[in-house]
Amino acid sequence: MKYQKLSLYINGENIETEKYLPVFHKFTGEKIAEISKAERTDVTRAVSSAEDVFKNNPLTPYKRYEILLKASELLTEDRESFEQLLIEEVGKTKKDAIGELDRTISTLLISAEEAKKISGEMVPLEGQENSENKLGFTIRVPKGVIGAKSLALELAPYNVRVNVINPGPAETPMIGKFLKGNPDEIDDAKKSVFIDSVPLGRLIQPDDIASAALYLASDHASIVTGTVLNVDGGRGV
Repeated sequence: MKYQKLSLYINGENIETEKYLPVFHKFTGEKIAEISKAERTDVTRAVSSAEDVFKNNPLTPYKRYEILLKASELLTEDRESFEQLLIEEVGKTKKDAIGELDRTISTLLISAEEAKKISGEMVPLEGQENSENKLGFTIRVPKGVIGAKSLALELAPYNVRVNVINPGPAETPMIGKFLKGNPDEIDDAKKSVFIDSVPLGRLIQPDDIASAALYLASDHASIVTGTVLNVDGGRGV
């Protein structure tokens, strides 16, 4: 592998940094590359740029499909280089590197197809009294810039864990306001529409979310990092 000195790539620009991290060949110990070490300002700029693009230039499902498909094609065209990278930088055997590339290309292809199929759910409003001739539905949309997994990998050497809690509809004043316009009251008939969408048959309670947070912060989860914990009663299954 040819020696490389790699800069950061942020918002379409190559950014040189003051410090670089060495990358060593796992079998020979030879220094094969140097990569820019990002500082706090670099991370802030990267996240801000990503958020700006997300808000001002959102991707359509088909555009996401095109990007993922192109990624799989580029990886296929240059797979030998990536296999060699896995051998030298990660320490994989040739057989394992080939298998890793096969899985990655397959995952990108599957993800590309799934990107076109992201949809929502119909809500059976007519099953409730006084809800005749009404239609309800949900749609799935990107939440925004989320870097939990990358941050988990970045901070793992320092024994810092990063996890995400993804709650479902919770019985809070906010849902009361949504269902009836009064945050202190929740209409039971309308509430049942949400309950029907939860396989475990009840709305999530604030204590459910708090318990999940306490677990992730406790010693019982000392080996858990980079995960998304769904507290949704099975809604996301």
